[in-house]
Amino acid sequence: MEYKNLLELIANSVTEEGELPQDFVLPAEDDSPVRFADGAKDGISLYHTRPSEMSDEAYGLMKAGFEAGTDWAAAFEAFDELFKKISPISAIDHIQNYICENALPGDKVSALSIQGMLAKKTDRVKLGLMIRELFGEPSEDGKDFFRVLGLCNEFTIFCIYNMKRWKNANEEIFELAKHTHGWGRVHAVRYLEADTDEIREWLLHEGCRNDVMPQYSALTVYRKLDLPDMFDEELSEDEFDDISFIMANLIDEGPVAGISAVENAMEVIGSYLTLAENRPLTAEVCHTVYGIFGIEPFADRAKKILQTEECRNIIAEEVKRGIKSSLAEYLGIEG
Repeated sequence: MEYKNLLELIANSVTEEGELPQDFVLPAEDDSPVRFADGAKDGISLYHTRPSEMSDEAYGLMKAGFEAGTDWAAAFEAFDELFKKISPISAIDHIQNYICENALPGDKVSALSIQGMLAKKTDRVKLGLMIRELFGEPSEDGKDFFRVLGLCNEFTIFCIYNMKRWKNANEEIFELAKHTHGWGRVHAVRYLEADTDEIREWLLHEGCRNDVMPQYSALTVYRKLDLPDMFDEELSEDEFDDISFIMANLIDEGPVAGISAVENAMEVIGSYLTLAENRPLTAEVCHTVYGIFGIEPFADRAKKILQTEECRNIIAEEVKRGIKSSLAEYLGIEG
């Protein structure tokens, strides 16, 4: 596909559902055999590393980039070198502070931002987006830049940083959350406020379901929904399955903190088990209970559920469909 810039590439790739195809990836910009999924490098940085300091060499490159004025080739050459020293996500505060502290002319900085947003290189687009944060809320047409670029997991967080300043920020972030599925959704869920019934319902059903790892959003969704307040005997099967999915990924604590960061965690787990003990089981509930089985105070209660004929039949059906699991192995159910 021919394209003038990444904005055009993304816009032309959007499906009728208003999102990018599942197999969409930004074009490779080097010959490295190692490729990160769109948004992964920044996501890992935000969740697993401390903010980077800017070296004197990097500072000099940033300064040279701004001093190049409207010589875009020279400006972007300097910023390209800068981003080899420090990632764009780590450079945001440094770049914004430099602009403000040196009172750089707004018209020139704005022009650089637009040139960046209309670039064919990923880091240049990020530069444009981080600079644009310093300006007021754009026109409706101007907002489309962010709505389109934000559909790409690589740019979602940079667009959210801009949208946070808009009057209808939560509505815009909600749209990104619904129409991204990778790191973009992880970031959007983090910044989304659960201030309407529609958003709360979506967070329950979809908030933890992403193409990265659900654990990244489990604690966030738990807190936004005040999940224990939803524990009720009148829950539908689907609602309890969704609650179970959130609980399972809280308990898993893979890449990030989960149940260990929950206040009164043991009480919450006990309340969940009480519900599970008094309603029909599903595969989702069985697997969640199996996760609880490894938590000493609840091992006996969980074991009673797992060894019921109802649970064994559910897992046996999964095995027949080719779904293997550690729970099936524990129960001695073979395909």
